Amino acid sequence: MQFQEFKGAEKLVEIVDVASALDTQAALTEHVKQGLCTLIRSGELEMPSCVCKPAEGHYARRLLYRSEEHGYSMVAMTWGPGQGTPLHDHAGLWCVEAVCIGTI
Repeated sequence: MQFQEFKGAEKLVEIVDVASALDTQAALTEHVKQGLCTLIRSGELEMPSCVCKPAEGHYARRLLYRSEEHGYSMVAMTWGPGQGTPLHDHAGLWCVEAVCIGTI
């Protein structure tokens, strides 16, 4: 297990751990979405400053947590002004995104 300390990290990990045991991908992603939205809206989740800095010329991906036991990773993705990513899929893997700071 790799872990980046930040406000709300333990609650977020608990949410995703519970979700990982759900029967369907739809139920799993809905559980994570609801939990993530609750943490963000309540101010209980705060990204560490080290993941908030954009990379030069492209978006940055930084590992927040990896669970070997449950088989998932959490990453913080940071875009600077004018940066983006082309339309893509995740090769059948599930994904939940949220904007913690700023706007899209």
